[in-house]
Amino acid sequence: MKNDIAQALMTKKSQAITVLAQRMRDTTLPETRRLHAAQTLELISGRRFHTDQKLTEAEHFLQLHGK
Repeated sequence: MKNDIAQALMTKKSQAITVLAQRMRDTTLPETRRLHAAQTLELISGRRFHTDQKLTEAEHFLQLHGK
């Protein structure tokens, strides 16, 4: 049962990262929404990005993880 729950949570996390990547790359969205997606990725990944380069560092993180 615990493994099923853990697997479900990891699936949701992976789906969330995909959606966040799409939002960060969507240049039609306002910069604030794109930055919010990068901040959310920080929380999900447990990794901090520098304030002035959040989108760049988030993109690098996504590329390293194949997203």
